[in-house]
Amino acid sequence: MKIMMIAGEVSGDIHGAGLIRCLRSKNDNIDFFGIGGLKMLRENFRPYYMLDTLQTHGLVEVLRHIPRLYQTLWRMRDALEEERPEALILIDYPGFNLKLAAYAKLKGIPVIFFNSPQIWAWRKGRLKTIRRVVDKMIVLFPFEEKIYQQAGVEVSWVGHPLLDQIQSDYDSSTFRKQYGLKNDLPLLAIAPGSRPSEMRRHLPTLLEALPNIQKKIGDIQCILPVAESLDFKEVKMVVESSTVPVTLIPEQFIESIQACDAAIVASGTASLQTGLALKPFAIVY
Repeated sequence: MKIMMIAGEVSGDIHGAGLIRCLRSKNDNIDFFGIGGLKMLRENFRPYYMLDTLQTHGLVEVLRHIPRLYQTLWRMRDALEEERPEALILIDYPGFNLKLAAYAKLKGIPVIFFNSPQIWAWRKGRLKTIRRVVDKMIVLFPFEEKIYQQAGVEVSWVGHPLLDQIQSDYDSSTFRKQYGLKNDLPLLAIAPGSRPSEMRRHLPTLLEALPNIQKKIGDIQCILPVAESLDFKEVKMVVESSTVPVTLIPEQFIESIQACDAAIVASGTASLQTGLALKPFAIVY
């Protein structure tokens, strides 16, 4: 059995890996392939492209990469023809994924969309396209289920996978000891984003803000969980210019957030994760 899966964001990679584990627990002979990230690769996912092929941020970057995005889309259309999967699972990333869904629909391949586009916030017109090209919508929030039911789209609400990542009994002292952090000093986590372009824009500004934060509240400790989609050496080079020491944490975003006292995070999945951990935080974008 073959299933094509497309994840275009780091959050999609997280969800995709979870989906692969869940589906393989029912049938360990499924061959998953398509576009994904490192977490999906660890689940024996067969990549045509890595998700950084699709990652863009901001209008200028999107325009610059339009030829590459369409080249990738055409290749994945060819893959649908060549592989003839039993289903196509699309994870968010609607600009690309709905185009591929339309082609799969023409070829009679069932289309499952996991994590609805935020049509309740913007681009409500996409609902017509979704009704036409998506066979099953799987949503993370209960109010989304009602929207699709009213529109005549087959839908299921499954809850948010990020809830499973939060540990109610998390012991932050173990984490602090591991990285040489003191228990009696405030710990601030900074998360500039998982895309390289986000990190390059946000991180210098965040580092400039640290001395002002320290002046207002006194001595602080700072950590920066480095997403695996980023170049650790590049992040380290940027952080070395900071006048306030920053400890780099390889990956371990959830652990970093649960251990900290407050955080400054880039808008997106990281802000939702921080809120779920019940930590005070500011969003940058």
